[in-house]
Amino acid sequence: MMIWRIAAGCLPTKDKLSRFVDAADAYCPLCKMETETSLHLFALCPVAKAVWFSSKWGLRMDSFGFSSEVDFIHFLCSSTFPNQLCQKDELLLFGAILCDGIWKLRNQVIFEDLPLSCDDLIARVEKLFMEFKNSRLTASDFVNISHPLQSWAPPRCLSVKINVDATIGPFHSSLALVARDWRGDLVFACSQKAKTTFPLQAEVEAVRWAISLVAKLEADNVIIETDSKICHDAIHELILPPPWRIASILVDLKSLLVSYSNASVV
Repeated sequence: MMIWRIAAGCLPTKDKLSRFVDAADAYCPLCKMETETSLHLFALCPVAKAVWFSSKWGLRMDSFGFSSEVDFIHFLCSSTFPNQLCQKDELLLFGAILCDGIWKLRNQVIFEDLPLSCDDLIARVEKLFMEFKNSRLTASDFVNISHPLQSWAPPRCLSVKINVDATIGPFHSSLALVARDWRGDLVFACSQKAKTTFPLQAEVEAVRWAISLVAKLEADNVIIETDSKICHDAIHELILPPPWRIASILVDLKSLLVSYSNASVV
């Protein structure tokens, strides 16, 4: 999911937020030297470069000449090494764990004022990488990454699409919304905490939150897009009865949909 969010350009990095709100600075919270973009944060920041170089491939990320986040993601998904030390899916796995770890560290530094420890980050990324790698018993268990990344599809003219997402933590979940118009321009991006640790409940709450913001958008049509099939099917009554944890949320959600006839969930 983190790789998809980087490729789609929907992470609320400081460079994106500074376009819509006045911020004290747009510098990377880890190195405080460059503007925080996704490419910088995950590939070119000294902290990220240290983690990449500490990997078994000893990668020097500034030598690849990335010009955008898409170049970086393409590298993760399609790189091959002449010495065949690893399969490309191992690099993608390592990259996904690294990016997730750096994003969490970034948020801890900003919101919890925790000290930065590069050594702890390196050890945590390597530990998780080995755990995930060892959990895959056969080559057939690896994720097939031969297919191109699915691109974001714009809504019809004068419409807005809100993509929703949720991440689960040990004590709460984080909900995220990213809205773009028919031209692909960012309308807003926001996040908030939810008092649940159940993925489906978090996803449905994210959809409900998105619908509640429809009235603030001056659009002929608003599409709320979820990547959870169970969530989608529950909203459209394809699952009966719905899971009990989300039953009351669905009632509220459907009431909102009735109020906003220009909104739909896909």
